[in-house]
Amino acid sequence: MKKNPPLQNTDTFHKVRSRLIDAFAKLEQRVALALHSAGKPVKGDTLGAKLTTLKAQPGHVEANYDRLAELVKFRADLVHGVMTFVDKDGERFACFRNARNVILQVQPASLVNYRSLKEMAEEIERLSSAFD
Repeated sequence: MKKNPPLQNTDTFHKVRSRLIDAFAKLEQRVALALHSAGKPVKGDTLGAKLTTLKAQPGHVEANYDRLAELVKFRADLVHGVMTFVDKDGERFACFRNARNVILQVQPASLVNYRSLKEMAEEIERLSSAFD
């Protein structure tokens, strides 16, 4: 019988969340520089809009735009939601409820374990290197 790993404490979740936010920030910097190099104004658009604009450019950087778009959807909950915790079946999950949904009767939330947050940070770091 396989044992569950010990529950991650809140500090480890905060550290990996910080790493993930930094990975998104570095991605956004790289995308902004690529847009600037393409002669496109870098406005206050969302990261998703910047990626869409960059993808539409002739000779645009080859990157996995579809996967980045999926990850960017989660970013909104990550940065605009308070992180709370849920323990289920011997595993701790981080729960993010986006502030824009606070007025809804049923509030959608993202529920993610530590390993997934860490893997997302690593994936974004890897995918954003396409813009170097």
